Amino acid sequence: MDTEKLSLEGLIFEATKINIDGNVLTITLNRPERKNALNSVMTNEINYALAYAKQERSIRVVVLAAEGDIFCAGADLRNMSGKEKPPASAVPRLEGKTDISLSLRHLHKPVIAKIQ
Repeated sequence: MDTEKLSLEGLIFEATKINIDGNVLTITLNRPERKNALNSVMTNEINYALAYAKQERSIRVVVLAAEGDIFCAGADLRNMSGKEKPPASAVPRLEGKTDISLSLRHLHKPVIAKIQ
């Protein structure tokens, strides 16, 4: 991770909702119309939020939640095929951070999936 301190202040998350309550950071997948399928914007926002949680000692737990009745349908195939281009993310892209599973693995904090 860069030496520059990450901040959530002033960032507009389009495909996720980020909430901090006490020592818990909640990342809510927010594309229910697409069954919360992961596109590049959502992936970038999740990776940024996880990197932020990693740097913040006050964040003790990360909760992954989702809007709608489907937690996550996997990758957005329309986005991957190039048929549909998502808007550019307003959240800064972190160099070398493209794999959510690696970000989760290197977080070294508990992560809970809140599936309803």
